[in-house]
Order: sequence, then C-alpha cells, then structure tokens
Amino acid sequence: MQEFEGILFLDVDGVLNSFAWYKSKEYKIRQARFNIEYGEQKKDNDYYLTSLSRTSIDPIALKNLNSIFQRLDLGIVVSSTWRRYPPAMQALAECGILGWDRRFMGATPVLKMSINKFRGDEIKSWIDEHDYKGKFVILDDEGDLEPLTDRLVRTSLGTGLTTKDVEKVIELFR
Repeated sequence: MQEFEGILFLDVDGVLNSFAWYKSKEYKIRQARFNIEYGEQKKDNDYYLTSLSRTSIDPIALKNLNSIFQRLDLGIVVSSTWRRYPPAMQALAECGILGWDRRFMGATPVLKMSINKFRGDEIKSWIDEHDYKGKFVILDDEGDLEPLTDRLVRTSLGTGLTTKDVEKVIELFR
C-alpha cells in the first residue's frame, strides 16, 4: 500500500454534487449541451458515463476537493454508492480529481445492509481488511457512520462540499 498522510473515504452524492448544483444555471447549460450532442443516441453505458462525467460533478465542489489534495497527500477510497456502477466509477476517475490515478486505493466492500449495518460498517470493514492503522477522514452527507462518526466531515446534500468542510477535513488530519 502506497504511503500517504492518510486516507479520505469519499462519498459522491451530497459531496461532489448537490441540490444547489442541480438547480444551477451552469448545470442546466451543461445538461442541454450534452443532450444536443448525444441527441437520440442509444442510452448505453457510454451515454451514462459521459453524462455523469460532464454534468453530475459540481465544479465548485470539485475545486474544493482538489484544494484538500493540494494541501495533503491523501489516498482515496470510494465509499459512495457510485462504487457499485462501473460507468459511475469511470466518470469519477475522469472528472478531474487531482492525482486520481495515484491516489485511488479502491472502494469499500458492499455489505448486506440490515437494521444493524451502516456505511460506517463498510468503511470499518475496509480498514480491517487492509489492516490500516493510519489517519483517515470520511466525507459524506449521511450520518450512518457508526462507529466512526468522530472521523466524519458531514456535508450537506443541499450544498455539497464547501470551503468550511475543507477546513474541517484539514483539521482532522492535523
């Protein structure tokens, strides 16, 4: 395992996109351009991959995420539901995350959810499987991260990753 200052467990929806993004003029313009370019083309994996990479990631949230990577050398483990869908993961790899190819360490396992299982259990399972003992922070808009809530920077589905969230991430790694 490559040596990093720590690991960022990354959710996507509510972190790299938000209600504010989907309501924005820029999103509507990007979506319209995409629809004109793709027209009535068959909606296959390439269509969804291109749609996700060109329209679903908020450039402001991406800039905020990249500002973390400009300040800290972190690995990335995807904990988002996006990890279940290869086109979504490929879109994430292509959206402009600083140093993705070097930073990407994998994705959390998908555990069978029940009343007693949460995303925090999936993250803990990844940590245990990799015998990881270093620092980590979880970026997520959900709170189902027991027993790891002390490592959570909770973003808002309304706004996505903000500069205040960035500072909280940096502080947790100090």
